[in-house]
Formats: sequence, structure tokens, C-alpha cells
Amino acid sequence: MPQIGYKRNISAEGTLSLAPEVMIATEDSGPDTTLRQITAAGVMIHQYSAAPTLATVREKIIGLATLLDKPEEGHELWAAVDASVTQAQRQLEAVDQPVRVMFVLSNANGSAIIGGENTHADTVIRLAGGVNAASGFEGYKPMPDEAIAAARPDIILMMTREGNHEVNSEILSKPGFAMTPAAAERRLVKMDGMLMLGFGPRIGEAVEGLIRAFYPDAGQLSAQHSAQTVQ
Repeated sequence: MPQIGYKRNISAEGTLSLAPEVMIATEDSGPDTTLRQITAAGVMIHQYSAAPTLATVREKIIGLATLLDKPEEGHELWAAVDASVTQAQRQLEAVDQPVRVMFVLSNANGSAIIGGENTHADTVIRLAGGVNAASGFEGYKPMPDEAIAAARPDIILMMTREGNHEVNSEILSKPGFAMTPAAAERRLVKMDGMLMLGFGPRIGEAVEGLIRAFYPDAGQLSAQHSAQTVQ
């Protein structure tokens, strides 16, 4: 796909070279000077929320469907997405003890960048029935080894992608991480970054995959729980 830069550092020249009529972006895209240049060139910009919530997924789906003059299809798609999340979360009914999960954005040069509160990582962990082990701060920030060990995550969660963020099990032997329950049980969960944090129509698939990884026996326990409830 053509590249026009990171969403917070969009290139006006690169964007306009594609001759778009409409540009779709989230509200945290920019910089503002670039967006004004693009608008001045006659491109209509539609921006949607970047908040890490299911409501944002709905807004983007319904908003884009309306923009494309397909409102019915948009509502149908959102209903299917919402149902997929609900269906996945039914597996959590029999889960008594939620796992503590730590999302590691990167561990380049020995400095771990961890996902705190009010992040897409925090939300998807909670949607999948986990507890974010990194609390007391917002956003993605460095976390010292002592704090990582003290947080005692049961699971380390990371993205699978190329470059400095490439994932391997060596992180479980790194300082701080090596002293966690996650390292003791060798519990490292990996998922495609856009699937896990994209908060688009595949959010139900992401939640389903994480629930299965967090609670391998959840489906079987949920079925037993449902059978006992019926009886």
C-alpha cells in the first residue's frame, strides 16, 4: 500500500500525490498544518474518534457506512461485530480468577515500553477478561525492572511484527520479566498488532483469540457451566 507517513506525521505531498477526494482519519492524526494543506487542496477530511473503546468501533463502522451511502450495511456490520464480542465473552462466565496481563509494546535496547491505562492494549485485555498488570499510569511508558517484577503479571502480551518489535521468548529471561509468574509458567502471548489494537471490524476475532490464549480451558468450562445452569 502507498505510504503517506505515520498518522501523527502525515505527508501532505504524499497524500495529495494519490489524488484523493476524501481522506479518512482518526482525531489524533496530523499535524494540523498538514491537514489544513490537504483541505485547502480540495480534499474532504472525515475524522473519527481514536478513543480505545467499543463505542469507537461502532462510530467508525457507522460513520464510514454513512459516508459511503450504505447506512443499512453499516448497522448490520456493527450488529455482527457486537455479537461476535458478546459471543466470545460468554467463555468467561466460568472464569473465577482473572489473569494479570502485561502488554509490552517494545523491549528495544533493554528498555521495556509497557501499556498502561487508557490505551487500546488496556481495553482489549479487559475485553478478554484479563486485568492489566500495569496500573497507576496512562499511555505507553518505560517501566523499570523492579516495577515489572512487582506487578507480577501472569502473562506477557506482545505484538507480532517486524523490526525492533520482533517477538521471541527471550523476553521472559530479561531482567524484571524473569522474576514474574509469566516467566515461571512460560506464558508469552503474541498476536498481530493490527488485529489486536486496530479496533476495527475484527475486534471480536481479537477478543476471541485472546480469551483462548488467556484461558485455554475457558470454552470447556463455559460449556460445563451452562449445562449445570440448565440442570
